[in-house]
Amino acid sequence: MTILNEAKDNREELKASLTSFEAKFTESIKSFGEQLNTQFSTLNKQQEAFGEKTIVRLNGFEEGIQKDAKDNRKELNDALKSFEAKFSDGIKDLNEQLRQNLLI
Repeated sequence: MTILNEAKDNREELKASLTSFEAKFTESIKSFGEQLNTQFSTLNKQQEAFGEKTIVRLNGFEEGIQKDAKDNRKELNDALKSFEAKFSDGIKDLNEQLRQNLLI
């Protein structure tokens, strides 16, 4: 073989190697991109699920807080009514005692 033939063969071999490398590299990049898309899709779904669970829990907390606040208002209102009734009875008793002391 002559040097020209060897050079030609080497170029063809190099060209074939580069073409093979290009195809494998392109396929690897495509595969990597698909894996990233899959992972991001999975992550997005997990984040959405977490967000939905968080909203459900926060709504439950809100409902509980509202119920507790309503119960507290009712309890406070009942205590105020009870105090008002006892205070009114006490004033009536005091007035009655004052009348009796004035009559004596």
